[in-house]
Amino acid sequence: MESKWLEDFLALVKHGSFTKAAEVRHITQPAFSRRIRALENWLGTSLVDRNAYPAKLTPAGETMIDEIQQLLDHVRTLQRKANDHAKLSGSIVVATQHSLSVSICPRWFQSIRPLLSDQNNLRVNAANMHDCIEQFLVGNADLLLCYHDSAADPLFVTEGLGSSSLGIDSLVPVVARSHMETFQVEVGTQSHLPLIGFPNDSFFGHIIQTRITDLNEGLVFEPVYITAQSESVHELVRQGSGIAWLPHSLVAQDLVTGFLCKLPLPEIELDIRLYWRKNDERESIQAIVNAPNPLFTDGP
Repeated sequence: MESKWLEDFLALVKHGSFTKAAEVRHITQPAFSRRIRALENWLGTSLVDRNAYPAKLTPAGETMIDEIQQLLDHVRTLQRKANDHAKLSGSIVVATQHSLSVSICPRWFQSIRPLLSDQNNLRVNAANMHDCIEQFLVGNADLLLCYHDSAADPLFVTEGLGSSSLGIDSLVPVVARSHMETFQVEVGTQSHLPLIGFPNDSFFGHIIQTRITDLNEGLVFEPVYITAQSESVHELVRQGSGIAWLPHSLVAQDLVTGFLCKLPLPEIELDIRLYWRKNDERESIQAIVNAPNPLFTDGP
């Protein structure tokens, strides 16, 4: 069981519709529905009558509202206690996306390491975008390091947070050099391109799908493999299974060596942002957020 399932159910109770609750929870409605279903499977009973319109709670769902709220409160208390213990031990917890944990976090850590005392250590929790935000907002992470796209929906609107840009990255369309001729892109002609992609309800997937939809150049992208893990997408492109949009920071070395090549398709610029709580006055946190901008600019 995941605590976010409990939060989803209570959001549904509060707002009365899947659409509104999903919007408040910053996820797509299909993803929200799957998580409500996951909670029902875990409990072993239906909480929502989906045959009614609009959907309404079942008798079991009605009787469990208070108990689910109590369970969530208990889980949050445990999480706060664990987080307080981590702070006393000197741990600084960073929630970040999987791709950033591989490409950016190691360099960022080296840049801030001189600012940390011998008692400090950095603990990185890698997850998808939504889970990273959730970890940070409920207090399970001290810092949030994530991508931001101005065209995407706001990540969250919460007072008391500070943020700064660590630099610019971009999603670049790439293909294995060995398959460059196989997957030729000819603008203005009908081209079918096998796409190694991300789920549409993920951060990368939503952004890439929006850009693909905007393309009107006779290109047909045929998904052949979908995964939320950018490392898996990277490896499949290297194997010649198709094309993909991947963070430049993740594929930079392959582009330098010529193992991968860029395709003549639009790139998607992304901001790398660090978020913190303004009321966190620990010296270690203040040293990190006030450090000189490392300018991780991984553009062409």
